[in-house]
Amino acid sequence: MSLDIIAITMVLSAAVLHASWNALVKSAADKWMLFGSMTLLGAIACLFVLPFLPMPDGETWGWLALSTMIHFAYYALLLMSYKVGDLSKVYPIARGSAPILVALGSFLFAGEVLSTPAYIAIVLSSLGIMALAFEKGMPRKGDRKPIVLAILTGMMIGAYTITDGLGVRSTENKLTYIFWLFTLEGIPFLIWIVYRRKAYLPFLQSNWTYAVGGAFASHTAYGLVMAALAVGGMASVSALRETSVIIAAIIGTVLLKEAFGKWRIAAAGMVGSGVIFLNFFG
Repeated sequence: MSLDIIAITMVLSAAVLHASWNALVKSAADKWMLFGSMTLLGAIACLFVLPFLPMPDGETWGWLALSTMIHFAYYALLLMSYKVGDLSKVYPIARGSAPILVALGSFLFAGEVLSTPAYIAIVLSSLGIMALAFEKGMPRKGDRKPIVLAILTGMMIGAYTITDGLGVRSTENKLTYIFWLFTLEGIPFLIWIVYRRKAYLPFLQSNWTYAVGGAFASHTAYGLVMAALAVGGMASVSALRETSVIIAAIIGTVLLKEAFGKWRIAAAGMVGSGVIFLNFFG
């Protein structure tokens, strides 16, 4: 299943939004408090929309339950990864490994077969993204734990991408799946924020504009991805979506004054070449 121009536009727009909210979280003093606020506020907003949407049927409830559990595992692994490794190493490996895993999973579970150039493009894009993690050289022996956790995180990204692809296709009204998923994802963050309510309320009072803006960006980004998954190939959507890592690197250079050296230029070139192959020769 190739992507048409509308799906490509949705996924690339999602990539920009994804990079933007990640840059916002990266620059926050309390990253996890802001991320939890974004997820919870998004879930609360979705809750008000649910009465106007059809209820999910039995099959869709199954996909929602599975996706919610995988997302919980993803958040847990991501948190563990960031505890033992730097964002600049963990994030590219986790995001970059996902398209290859999605290409394999979509073939096994959805019967999606891409052309040879498309598979080459996906591998090229993934390698370009993961290359950002090794900008300062290969990891030492003691640095392998963050890489293992990052790969496990990437496996969860691949798993929820395939699950959501199948889930959103299982219902006639795609918004039903999207809004219910976002609502269910907010439950653990509600529990966590209630537990930390004494610190959370002052934080929200001072940072509510960032929380609201981040919630809009993050939920709109993945909503666009799920809409694209409903009509396009999962591996193609995943590869395009993960270009957000390169966009995030550019945002970091422009806004956060991070260096954008030769290694990042080469990585961006690999990803760009992969995107061109994927959309013009795949």
